[in-house]
Amino acid sequence: EQSEGIAVRMNDKIFFKRGSIAIDESKVAVSSYQRMVDMLKKRDWKVFVIGHAARGEVSQDGKSDALELSSARAIAVTKSLVRRGIAPEKISTLFYGDARLTDLPGRSQSEIDSENRKVEFLIRKRDLEDNGHKVEAQ
Repeated sequence: EQSEGIAVRMNDKIFFKRGSIAIDESKVAVSSYQRMVDMLKKRDWKVFVIGHAARGEVSQDGKSDALELSSARAIAVTKSLVRRGIAPEKISTLFYGDARLTDLPGRSQSEIDSENRKVEFLIRKRDLEDNGHKVEAQ
């Protein structure tokens, strides 16, 4: 039996170019990503890699819909974590297509779409004896 632990949603996400699994390098917090990798290596924590797409988004070649794009994005990030030394059993990969959109009142549709082309992380902390510590974004 496994304890539920504490879920921590990270503010930093990985964003993607429209209709693609190519990461939007202008919006990546590489240092935050690396700090998360380092923490996952040291602790008995589980990470959920959650892929998303913009409303009605299709791939640039027109062959993949929003669900397939969000899946490919989440899988690409999962593979990146494994290449960086995170054990596959510590990773769960989920994808929602355009079913869980972030609403940003007062923003243009282009900005909203850009914010929804993402992979986000949810960390489940299972070693509840450790109080943890706050990590400041840089």
